[in-house]
Amino acid sequence: YLFRGMRDMTLDQVKFKETGGTEPAPMSTTAKKKVALSYAASQAPLLFRYKTRGLGRGVALSWCSCYPKEEEYLYPPMTYLQPESIWRDEEANCLVVEVTPQMS
Repeated sequence: YLFRGMRDMTLDQVKFKETGGTEPAPMSTTAKKKVALSYAASQAPLLFRYKTRGLGRGVALSWCSCYPKEEEYLYPPMTYLQPESIWRDEEANCLVVEVTPQMS
């Protein structure tokens, strides 16, 4: 899995489950859940968990990153996020949204 943490975010769960979402800008993700949770730390943390495999994993940037230990993967603008499931992670105290990314 890859992860993306967002701080102080709310999500219309019904609408997102029906339509998913598209990010108009490049999306940074990480292979480390702990890193994503640090970015999400807030009153309303949101964690996206990306189900990926093969070429759908995004582009690995560790080799050129200022923070190679974050194991960053980048997705291009207009990547569609197909919703899979949503649940509350009580241990991490955040809402988790599992998605399958689809690059156009």
